Amino acid sequence: MPKYSLKLGREVEDVITGFKGFVISKTEFITGCDRYEVQPRIDKDGMIPASENFDKEQLKVIGKGITLPLDELGGPRNISRKKVGATRR
Repeated sequence: MPKYSLKLGREVEDVITGFKGFVISKTEFITGCDRYEVQPRIDKDGMIPASENFDKEQLKVIGKGITLPLDELGGPRNISRKKVGATRR
């Protein structure tokens, strides 16, 4: 079977469960198994559902997905360091 990879940001569906969302990360194992983390959209109550991991063979691309501009990548920046209730002792 040829080696292929899903692009991060693609909209996918698990062909077994019907779980839909966007590929947000990939884990590549030494054994050759690739797993993709899929984050669904916000639910009807405005809550963020938990992401799930799937073998690449279970996923089919159902949409172009999303892309982020390069200046938005690389983690948080310019974040104010406000105290949020926890203190160090």
